[in-house]
Amino acid sequence: MSNKHSKSTKRLQRILVQGVLFRLGNRGIEILLSKRLNEPYKNSMQGFGGKGHVFRGYYDDEINEDVFVTLIREAEEETNMKLMKNKCKKIWSKTTPSKKEWFDDHCSEDEALYDVTLTLFMYPYDGTQDATMFDFAI
Repeated sequence: MSNKHSKSTKRLQRILVQGVLFRLGNRGIEILLSKRLNEPYKNSMQGFGGKGHVFRGYYDDEINEDVFVTLIREAEEETNMKLMKNKCKKIWSKTTPSKKEWFDDHCSEDEALYDVTLTLFMYPYDGTQDATMFDFAI
C-alpha cells in the first residue's frame, strides 16, 4: 500500500535565543539593551542573544547546542558577563517552520526546510560589576 506521506518530512532544527538583563536601580527597573548597527533591524534595540551551535554527531546527524548553553555563551560573548543557569527565566518560546536557516519567515509547512525555535529569557542582574553597562537603560 502506497502512502504519499511515507517519505520522511523531518526538518532540520535551529535555535535562536534572546535574553534581557534587568535590575532595580536608582531610576527604578533598568533594562540592558543594545542598539543594532547593521541590517536587518538597524537602529533597533535588543537584548543579547544569537544562534545555537550545530554539531555533527557520530552518525553524521545534527545535534543542537542546549538552549541554556547558547544563552550563557551569547551573554558572555556580547556583555562579558557570566550568567548562572538557575537564574535564567524562560518567558516565551515558539517554533516556526521556515525556508531560511536562521530566520522565522512564516512559510507553509510544505515549503519549510527548517524548524526555527526562538526562546526569550529574563535574567535578574543583582551584581555591582559593570554597572556602567546600564547607562543606556530605559
